[in-house]
Amino acid sequence: MNLIRIWLNPQSWSLQVQIVVPLLLALYLYTKGYKSLSSKKAFFITPSAKWQKRSFYMGVLGIFLALESPVDALSVTSFSWHMGQHMLLLLVVPPFILAGVPWMAMYEGIPISIRPRLGEIANKVLSKNYVNKIISFLTKPGVALGIFALDLWIWHIPAIYDLTFKYNSLHDFEHSTFLAVGMLYFSTLLDSPPVQVSLSPIKKIPYIFGGILACWILGIVLTFATAPLYSPYLHQAHATIASTLASQELGAAIMWAPSMIPFDVLFAVSLQKWLASESKKDEISALEAKQALLAKKSS
Repeated sequence: MNLIRIWLNPQSWSLQVQIVVPLLLALYLYTKGYKSLSSKKAFFITPSAKWQKRSFYMGVLGIFLALESPVDALSVTSFSWHMGQHMLLLLVVPPFILAGVPWMAMYEGIPISIRPRLGEIANKVLSKNYVNKIISFLTKPGVALGIFALDLWIWHIPAIYDLTFKYNSLHDFEHSTFLAVGMLYFSTLLDSPPVQVSLSPIKKIPYIFGGILACWILGIVLTFATAPLYSPYLHQAHATIASTLASQELGAAIMWAPSMIPFDVLFAVSLQKWLASESKKDEISALEAKQALLAKKSS
């Protein structure tokens, strides 16, 4: 019942201008641009276009829930809610947004009068050799996976985690890195036109399991900790060592179960695509063998 009251209490909703306004702007640009591209029958607007749009909207909703809803308020008093917030930003929002093919749609939504200037700026930046080298390095699947793991682990080191409670700017930066790193990692596994993934379906699987392992390692640490690792929660009203440890263990359970869903979906899709490609290869081989046999008989 207390939880229901919290969600119904207007004061539990942050509604920060610096977050709400960019989200509304992104929704406007995306919706306008996607409609325009659909009318032009852009190559990446698939028959499942409605699903693509819903995916992007779900991603934006995930950011809103993580940062503006009572999830943010509850994360201050409960480690498990805080872990849920982190997983939303790192694991849930990025694949939803990428699956919504946002890049061209949002660009199409920008007023035509502004686009040439933005194009000039982008070309100027991308024409620099060191910029291309940095982008090329960061988007290597192994590098993206390493950054993903380090970002997850470093922010959950107790001393650093506790500092985010003292400095709001550091806490905001933490959330920004979760979202950015999640986008980087999943961009190596999910096509988001015009950006295409270089890995074949079967080669994606080790990197998917690498992400799972990074989450499991943190989950193991939290599960087998015999005492609360994060002191701010011990200072909350009515907090005890037992209740704080229980919340910490629940946070670990979030790492073990719900957080694995995006990885499970990616693994299933990659495996299905690989099996389909192998089946097609077998069909082609059988057809070629049959044609060769017929050619031999006719000669």
